[in-house]
Amino acid sequence: MKAIYCRELQAYFSSPAGYVFIGFFLLISGFFFALTNLLPGNSDYINTLGSITFIFLIVVPLLTMKLLAEEMRHKTDQ
Repeated sequence: MKAIYCRELQAYFSSPAGYVFIGFFLLISGFFFALTNLLPGNSDYINTLGSITFIFLIVVPLLTMKLLAEEMRHKTDQ
């Protein structure tokens, strides 16, 4: 299991896809943080954490779909 985890991390960071997903996540998280905490001057961080959970609901399936498509293409999903 550890070998698969290391291989997938290496695959994400050896291609621009991993950096694009990290950049997208940080950009959207920063946007939600600015809208819910910085602009209104609110110190309640729970709204930002709820927004980050919503972002994870979008980003994690995208990463999983890429992994499943590669497994099907290489015929290693069987």
